[in-house]
Amino acid sequence: MSASSQCPHVDVRFHLNLAAFGDTNLRYLEISGHCQTCDQPVRFRGPHGLSPQHATVSIDGADASVPLTFGEEAYDGKARGYTMKVLR
Repeated sequence: MSASSQCPHVDVRFHLNLAAFGDTNLRYLEISGHCQTCDQPVRFRGPHGLSPQHATVSIDGADASVPLTFGEEAYDGKARGYTMKVLR
């Protein structure tokens, strides 16, 4: 399928990875994906960086990171992370 074609993106495959940082109970669900038909990558939107407070995306938008804990666990670490502002 050519890049100029209008793919409906109905067959999308996502890759999920569960990552942990240091000695805290906080985990991050890392998500990336692409269309199986046209091979175009999913582009996530949101703040760039990594935060224990909210979802973030990589600088190119190809990956999203969602912080999580399990069950009734409270986050037991410090607010570690970073954000980046993209200047255009």
